[in-house]
This record gives sequence, structure tokens and C-alpha cells, in this order.
Amino acid sequence: MKRLILFELLVLFLATTFESDSPPGWFQQTIPVSGVINDIFFLDSLTGWVCTAGASSGSDTGYVMKTTNSGNNWIIQYNPIMTFTSIQFLDVNTGYTSGGSGLSRIFKTTDGGANWNDIGAVLGLGTLEGMFFCEHKYWVGL
Repeated sequence: MKRLILFELLVLFLATTFESDSPPGWFQQTIPVSGVINDIFFLDSLTGWVCTAGASSGSDTGYVMKTTNSGNNWIIQYNPIMTFTSIQFLDVNTGYTSGGSGLSRIFKTTDGGANWNDIGAVLGLGTLEGMFFCEHKYWVGL
């Protein structure tokens, strides 16, 4: 009887210890390029963007990538020879990324990241390290 109770406790322990589904909480995702991810931004649980370092990470190319399935797959949207440091979106179409090689630059998209336009250099400053948007006003940090 004692062995039966110990056996049942062992089975109960093993049954609750190992899960067959995806683990809860955090788990590792991968991107299609090697490099340092400098920033990540998600609009919701599915749609998000990352930006990567370029010259400072051993690669000369920085990347902006998008996911529409919670990070399971990433699509490269933009990859010039520079480092990207920050990325933010106002909605599914309008977003900004900052970076540069030499002068800091800000880029804007109005089509969800399919095309990016250089909207200018920030003169006299070091690398832009962050952006934050609040009610159509923006803050850029060093």
C-alpha cells in the first residue's frame, strides 16, 4: 500500500512537471541575421519591429525587421550601411527609426515599414539612443 501511494505521488509529480505545449512566460526567438538588437517595438501581441546595430556589431549593415506573428518569423524591411538605435510606431503604418553612420539620422515610414524615407540629420549631436511618442509629440533622447 505504501509503495502504491509513493508510485501515485511520483506519477502526479511527473505529470505536472513536464508540459507538452509551449512553455509559459519567456522563450527565445531568433531573427534572420546575426547582430545586436538595439530596440524592439510591438503595436500589439502580433505586430512588431526590431532594429539592429551595424558597424558597431561587426557587420556594416543595420536592419529593420518586421513580424506579424509574435516574432516567430521576421521579414527584413530595410538594410542600409549604418547602425539603427531606436524604433517606434504611431500606428500600423507610421513609424520612425533613428541611427546613423557619422551623423545621426531619422527615418520615417508611412506604409508599415515597406519603404523608409530619410527625414534628416540631427546636427551637432551624438548617436540618437531613443525615441518616445506621446499624443503626436515626440521626444528624442541621447
